[in-house]
Amino acid sequence: MSQRKTVFLTNYLSPYRDSLLRPLGQLLPLEVRLARIGDAGRGWDTTRKSDSTYQVKDCKLPSTNWPIPEFWLPNPGWLDLTNVDGVIVGGCEAPAYWTIALKAKRAGLRTIGFYESTPESHVYTNSLVVKLKAKYFLSLDGVVTPGAGATQALLNMGLKRAKIFQGFNAADHAYWNEQANSERTASSGQNGHRYLYVGRLIELKGIAEIIKAFKICGRPNDTLRIVGKGPLHCDLSTLITSLDLNDSVTLLGSKSGSDLAVEYSLANTLVLASHTEVWGIVLNEALASGLHVVVTENCGAVRDIESMQGVFLVKESTEDRTSSIAFQMGVSRDEWVGWIRSPEILSKKPEDYALLFEHALSILK
Repeated sequence: MSQRKTVFLTNYLSPYRDSLLRPLGQLLPLEVRLARIGDAGRGWDTTRKSDSTYQVKDCKLPSTNWPIPEFWLPNPGWLDLTNVDGVIVGGCEAPAYWTIALKAKRAGLRTIGFYESTPESHVYTNSLVVKLKAKYFLSLDGVVTPGAGATQALLNMGLKRAKIFQGFNAADHAYWNEQANSERTASSGQNGHRYLYVGRLIELKGIAEIIKAFKICGRPNDTLRIVGKGPLHCDLSTLITSLDLNDSVTLLGSKSGSDLAVEYSLANTLVLASHTEVWGIVLNEALASGLHVVVTENCGAVRDIESMQGVFLVKESTEDRTSSIAFQMGVSRDEWVGWIRSPEILSKKPEDYALLFEHALSILK
């Protein structure tokens, strides 16, 4: 007889999700079902690791773009509960997730949700949508969240705190710390403060504001390096030229893995000025690498990292957003005394996050 397994259902397999799934796969037999294999247009490295601790099943779900983009529809492979002991549902806004949750509950299986959105990052605020989402989460045995923001969103929906299992969003902090430190010696003596942006080149990331803020606060020999790809590349290039910043601001394209670690090793301050952000996993990577971070308060990670050393918060209540970003970028530079030797975020381990999922599943038997 085949060993019974836990199934984790999600849209795509991102690198930071692997940081959670690897230790979870060491704790219990795990099958990860993907709506679709790919990088979701994010430029992720989707190479499968040969030493993975979990099985991956590409369900190739059909989808429509109505009423919302990627409205995933279930298929038999997605819904198969043969030899399944528990289900972790990593989505809530498509029939594929509603259907598997309902089927698992009817089969008497342990069924928990995984919810990451914060009150600030909610896209669909229609009262009917909110009520349906709340009804869905209330039907589950429990829900795991990556931090205080997502927990507050669930509390706002009417979930009891006892049904919410709050952790800290997983990234391989030790990897980023080790990689950055190993690359750092050759660059430690350079002049000027080095700012860094990592992410997609899209409007909601506020990259144009970061460039304009750099124009305000930058000093001779300061630099801003922009890692990522997206539809704004040409517009940002034009903006850099118009502000006469070609010698100090560089668009680098996408980087991942060791190439991205080199960028963290060179940088002093990461700037993330998103207008909305579910979490902002680059904040984890930068803090683990010993950097300062300048971050707008709409980013989902803020509630969980704002008290950490090296975090400079941009309030969204200010009228001149660009000047506020520039001010905090300047404060970070003025307070810079070197890379943080023992980043607090190193205490937040993916293994502990995985244990939380196992705990949620076990007490809900």
